[in-house]
Amino acid sequence: DNGGSTSLSQLRLSLYESSAFANNDTATDGVLILFGANGNNGIDANDALSITNLDENFATSNNGELLSIENRAMPQETEEIQLE
Repeated sequence: DNGGSTSLSQLRLSLYESSAFANNDTATDGVLILFGANGNNGIDANDALSITNLDENFATSNNGELLSIENRAMPQETEEIQLE
């Protein structure tokens, strides 16, 4: 037993302007995808909608909704996650 907590795997993607990346500055946007045995691929309270930036936007697209944090089931071999 792990004390009631579930183990999550994650994929974190960051979007940088080239000059910011070269200078080790802050990313302009990012996406976090959490994978877990108890996750689901629908949109629910464990997901966070993406907030639109002025210039650059980076998100996953799930049934037309743009998400900055997405909690999903463990990925299948041929599964694809749409990025926007």
